[in-house]
Amino acid sequence: MTATTQSPPVRVRTAVPARATRGSRIRWVVVALSSLAIVGYVVAIYAQGSLATLSKTGAGLSTTYADRPVAIQVAFYCHITFSALALGIGPLQFVTAIRRSRPRIHRWIGRVFLGSVAVGSVAAFTMSFVSSAAFDGFFGFGTLALLWAWTAWRGYTSARAHDYASHQAWMIRCFALTYAGVTLRAWFGVSSACSCCSRPDRSTATTCWTPRTPSCRSCPGCPTWLWRSCCCAAAVCPRSP
Repeated sequence: MTATTQSPPVRVRTAVPARATRGSRIRWVVVALSSLAIVGYVVAIYAQGSLATLSKTGAGLSTTYADRPVAIQVAFYCHITFSALALGIGPLQFVTAIRRSRPRIHRWIGRVFLGSVAVGSVAAFTMSFVSSAAFDGFFGFGTLALLWAWTAWRGYTSARAHDYASHQAWMIRCFALTYAGVTLRAWFGVSSACSCCSRPDRSTATTCWTPRTPSCRSCPGCPTWLWRSCCCAAAVCPRSP
């Protein structure tokens, strides 16, 4: 009798159409550049001085938090710092070349991202109690902070369990919520231009992270293509460059 040996299974790679790959790269570039633009915007505003100094010119959210207790101001600075860090490095998680060729770098990017989300989400939830948008801000931004932390936790635990398919899915969801930092400002501009939106800060508390809401669909001044593109841009395709 002759012993038979079984060869290891060969992993067959499915070919991705060139058009799909090119489209994924374009979407990734759009998301990455818009994320970096918001990071630069935040740094340019809050690096100029303290909240008390900035409140004299009404820069950013300085007037809302300049007179708040020290604990709230600390939460504010923690939020803008670590949220900006998560938003800036987030797109790098989806770069296929790094994930396959430099797995150690990919893991460190993920650790920094998840750590930033952990701090940023706790700070954001703390800030939601004193939001200038009152209950709308507490409900909208508070819920966003909880979902942000939860998706990050699910992404972390699935990676620890070596369930990489689930890990990828949860990390995409987590970054989609991180991308609310971009859609918030886009929606604020749209809401400000709409005659039916008297308080843009209240309407954007939920529309910055929910794809469709009745308030947006009933607003005749909001272009359909704009609110769709703002929300769909957060869905970063796993097949990135």
